[in-house]
Amino acid sequence: SWNATDDFSNLNFKELLTHRSGIKKNNNDGYGAQVYSNLQSEAQSLQNPVKTYQYCNKNFSMFRVLIPNLLNGVPWAPGATEEVAYAEVYKAYVQDEILEPAQIPNPTLTWTDSYAALYPFPYSNQSGIGKKDWTLNSAAGGWYLSAVELGSLMAYTWYTEDVISTEDLGLITHKLNLLGLSESTEGDHGLYLAKGGGLMSNPHIFIMHYPNDIQLVIVTTGTDYNTNQFMAVLRDAFDDAWE
Repeated sequence: SWNATDDFSNLNFKELLTHRSGIKKNNNDGYGAQVYSNLQSEAQSLQNPVKTYQYCNKNFSMFRVLIPNLLNGVPWAPGATEEVAYAEVYKAYVQDEILEPAQIPNPTLTWTDSYAALYPFPYSNQSGIGKKDWTLNSAAGGWYLSAVELGSLMAYTWYTEDVISTEDLGLITHKLNLLGLSESTEGDHGLYLAKGGGLMSNPHIFIMHYPNDIQLVIVTTGTDYNTNQFMAVLRDAFDDAWE
């Protein structure tokens, strides 16, 4: 129904998950660019894509539409738009198949008054941000998780088969794939599997899985962090610990 170009229709999951689809980042690639209409526009306009690495959140957001299509149809609630129907199916899938098996019992895409607002650091009398409902913008981000919950997700993904099979995890983390692990870096002891990202510039979240099975989760506030620079700090800290 999207009337996608042939170039878009011929994309595969690996190209999306490794940011080699040719979909380009623009100045509004954060929260606003992830809406259904914008993803559809990308599908209708992609021509002669240059499939070299270029990080773009829209690659991940496409899975908000792709995953429901891989399931047994998208049940339309009375009066629901196509945009809402896909988003609700995707949300339920992630909750049921990923977050709850990782012992995160009440995952949500909606900010509530019980959550802290996101304040910049150093604090400069600015109001906190982040009070959003990410249901219609999710897949590149949007889940409200604490550092402990993010650590739980990593632990259950790596050390159990409750979230994913060992075989499939191996496909994701293999050095020739690195699906969704675009900030992975080589260190003195091998490949350090990593992902980092920011929510509207703050906070930034960093995860790293070291070759000796130690895992690290850091959640920061602030706007001065370059993700790749921070990953280098985490790599060097681990390497220095062996001296």
